[in-house]
Amino acid sequence: MLSGARNSWIATALALAAFFAAALACAAGSPYVAPAEIFGVAAILYIIGGRVRSSPARDLPFPRGKFAGAALVGAFAIVATARTLTLPYLADDYCLLNDRGLTESWTEALFDVSTGTMWFRPVYWLFWKLYHNLSPESGTLAHACSIAMFAIHCMLLAPALRKCGVKRGISHAAAILFALSPAALDTVAWATNQGLLLVGIFSCASILAIPTRGRNVVRTASSVVFAIFAYLSKEEAFVLPAIGFIVCWRFRRDRVSMALKSASPILAAAIILFIVRWIRLGGIGAYSNAATGGSLLLENALKGPIAALRNEFPQAYWLPMRYPPQGAIAAASLILLPAIPFVWARGSRGVERILYIAAAFFIIYISPVSSMLPIGPHLEYSRWLYLPTIGIALASAALYANGPLRRRSAWIPILCFGALSAFVANYDLRAWKKSAELTNTGKEMIRAAMPSPPPNAHYWFIGLPDSIDGVQCFNCGMDPLARRAIGRTDVEFYDDPPIDKTLSDIIIFNIRKKEWRSALAAKRSELAKGGRVEWKIRDNPDVNHYNCIKSPFSDAECGFANSAEKVTTEIMAFGPGMGRGAVFFPALDARVLKKIKIETDLSKSPLAAFAPVPGVVVVLAGGVHGIIQINAKDGDVVALPPGVDYIILSIRIGPGAFQFASRMAVVAVE
Repeated sequence: MLSGARNSWIATALALAAFFAAALACAAGSPYVAPAEIFGVAAILYIIGGRVRSSPARDLPFPRGKFAGAALVGAFAIVATARTLTLPYLADDYCLLNDRGLTESWTEALFDVSTGTMWFRPVYWLFWKLYHNLSPESGTLAHACSIAMFAIHCMLLAPALRKCGVKRGISHAAAILFALSPAALDTVAWATNQGLLLVGIFSCASILAIPTRGRNVVRTASSVVFAIFAYLSKEEAFVLPAIGFIVCWRFRRDRVSMALKSASPILAAAIILFIVRWIRLGGIGAYSNAATGGSLLLENALKGPIAALRNEFPQAYWLPMRYPPQGAIAAASLILLPAIPFVWARGSRGVERILYIAAAFFIIYISPVSSMLPIGPHLEYSRWLYLPTIGIALASAALYANGPLRRRSAWIPILCFGALSAFVANYDLRAWKKSAELTNTGKEMIRAAMPSPPPNAHYWFIGLPDSIDGVQCFNCGMDPLARRAIGRTDVEFYDDPPIDKTLSDIIIFNIRKKEWRSALAAKRSELAKGGRVEWKIRDNPDVNHYNCIKSPFSDAECGFANSAEKVTTEIMAFGPGMGRGAVFFPALDARVLKKIKIETDLSKSPLAAFAPVPGVVVVLAGGVHGIIQINAKDGDVVALPPGVDYIILSIRIGPGAFQFASRMAVVAVE
């Protein structure tokens, strides 16, 4: 027996060494092996081994009391996410506070879709009406609710997995691994994600209420009611009938008919709610392609998963990491991590069935968000992994529980993986702390920059970052955040102003140094001295792909909307003429200078790849007299109309006009 155990450990060590060698080759850039291939080979070899020599599936020792188990899982969930309690509202949180909180009635807050919303989420919106009424400035209440929702979801997850036929110890181990996962912490840290937490709660409750033995009207009605609450929380819930079928089926031939009957009531509710949603939104809703008007959900349903398979699966899904360690050894270790449990475990037909259930959970839960993949190197979209992580946690728990260690010792690899997940999650939380600090600093700077703006004023803000290391900061929520910061609802703020708006000022922020200045005020002193003023616009090297400005512009620069990299991406995504971006010049130059000379150099610009019309530049002069378009060739001296408030330069590309200046110099002429 000792000899057999020793041979088993040697075989495991040799297999791990072989897979690690393949992972090293992959990390070194070998074209012959990919992370997904390493993972697939490990999984296939495990299944083959279980068919050749299958051992009975083992469970983990765990307390028998239901309440004790639920309390333990809930404690893990609360401890793992407690540090998010002090975070403020971030980005989209402010949009939700304004859109749902400022409504005149509760009915309007829950059911109004007249503002062009892409969603219909009354249950989710209910909480934002409450947050606006009870805690409009501090995010503590919202984050406390997120932590509580997450703990409830984790406590319901273990009994829901038990209904799949998973044994007690493994189901609770999966719930604990789920509670400690980085994807879960990233989801809980942003209050905007509460829709996902509600979907998790109501989906588990609906599954637990599904009757599997005979007819039970009360349980069926309860299951349907919980399912309806899930459907009205977030769109990911519409896969619940498929999850319910998998739970009741358990991949057993004799349970197919029963599973179909059990899942049919929540399927009928899903169809009815989908029709209601379609009528309310006038279509499928969700994100749309600005060029075609079609749904990105349908257009990118295959493109997203293919890109994820090529670039980040499975290592970025098994252990999402915002700050991965550098070096070939570290990269190879991360690639190897998803394959380790398959090498560790002993072949078992019972475990194989659990793996099928886990894979089904992962595929079903990720399918509604497949068009949003990949999640990105900085976990920009890690929240989409919240529900799919249930499948990863279940597979990890089942495999580690059936390794060479037995009884209580079998918990060792599970707790080690959980501790690693918790460490990575808390290390990644630094990005949320950074975003929180910058958000609070930005609010203070906005108050200082405009203590009493004129009525109905329009401001362009430059220097407030959209995101920090993949965490949302001022993206989307800048305008409602600024309005709440100054206590005014009549003032509008832009990070990309439309051409039909007359700007009151352009405020340039250096948020890291806590400095700000007015672009118009800065130029007023220069123009007062008389003489010639030269304005130069160029691609700013301090702007990343997400338009996060890390430092303010120099005195010779006025501003821009997007970097060349961002513009190129938008053109490729939406086609020529569909992107938006602009270079604005303040109106003060028009009071002193009467003409401008156009000089361009597009030879090195990425825009040249999209065949702009040679030698044609469009100058748009905007102001109180409306929008005036002036066509000018390169080198022309253009007279400015009187009374303009600002000037926008636009390069004409293809059939449309894409408003952007790349490597363009505009020399003012007296």
